[in-house]
Amino acid sequence: MLSTSGISIIQKRLLVVMASVLLLVLASLGVYTVAGERDNISALHSLELLKKARLTDQHGNKIRLKDLRDKVVLVNFFFTSCGGACPMQTSVVKDARSQLSADVDAVFLSVSIAPMLDTKETINAFIEKHNIDQSNWLFASTKVAETKMLVEKFGVTVDGATVVKDQIDHRNVGFLFGRNGNLMQQYQLVPGMSKRLAKEMKVLFDLDLNPA
Repeated sequence: MLSTSGISIIQKRLLVVMASVLLLVLASLGVYTVAGERDNISALHSLELLKKARLTDQHGNKIRLKDLRDKVVLVNFFFTSCGGACPMQTSVVKDARSQLSADVDAVFLSVSIAPMLDTKETINAFIEKHNIDQSNWLFASTKVAETKMLVEKFGVTVDGATVVKDQIDHRNVGFLFGRNGNLMQQYQLVPGMSKRLAKEMKVLFDLDLNPA
């Protein structure tokens, strides 16, 4: 006979398998998104988009895809002179990050949508202002053409707003990539979302999306 603890382990494993199957089915259909966001991002998107964007982080280093492999990656878009939405996004991500268990290997990537304004200096000033631990949080920028490509692919701005000017209307949305590099979920980065975000990052990290 199985012990109670043995049954518990089996049940947990079954739940993980069932969740993994459901996740993959929904992702293949392109419908696995969080309530509150329009389903406009295909699950076929992958971190390969970031390779094309040639991003540079707050330290002046090129962001390489190999550094993001086998991790869950949360991507959001911001600009340093944004007065309302960006500080709110940053606070939500910061709170979710603080709730994430230590066994989850995650990277947080905030990409500037104001490449003409967000220099290494202004980005680092933003980081300091918001008292952000940079151990696994990258703040990135790239050239105008590459920024426009990302904005278009992710549907970031509102009503086709330019990525050059200071005041840019954009959605408070975060994009969660699985350990296989594929886009799995998107979230509204608004107050109250951090707990759910941390929980689902943990679930997604525990799933084996590339079984041997």
